[in-house]
Amino acid sequence: MKTTKTVQINHIAVWILIVFNMMLNFVWYSPSFFQNDWMRLLGKTSQEFENSGLMRYVVLFVSSAITIYTLAWLFKQLQIKTFYKGVFYALIIWFGFSFCEILYIDKNELRHYGLTWINAGRSLVAFVISGFLLGFWNRFSETKIPDVPPLTPEQPADQNR
Repeated sequence: MKTTKTVQINHIAVWILIVFNMMLNFVWYSPSFFQNDWMRLLGKTSQEFENSGLMRYVVLFVSSAITIYTLAWLFKQLQIKTFYKGVFYALIIWFGFSFCEILYIDKNELRHYGLTWINAGRSLVAFVISGFLLGFWNRFSETKIPDVPPLTPEQPADQNR
């Protein structure tokens, strides 16, 4: 009897990536990285963000969880089991769904290209790291499922005996 291997969602990897995505957001938009340029391009001040409340962090957590679980599910369906393929597919998904959407929204709202590159850059880093980790860890989350031969109806007894 041969067995078929199927990839399962690696929940530990997903939760590590959710935490990573939140930390990346805090670092990316910090004064040490892009906060000053980002706020200038948005036309906002740091006081506006300080008074914005916790809802933006709740949205960050929920959207990160949905995005990473969706990516993990897609990788499962595609049977991606190497970090090379993980990064490759993450780049394609980022470009086709994230970058193009950010570009369209920013241009539609007449925002500066610099804002597009700052926001899309954070998204790119998140997708590449997610693709790498999910692709790498997927090879350790395989389940063997036995191949079961199809059931055949019982043959009727020969009545001419």
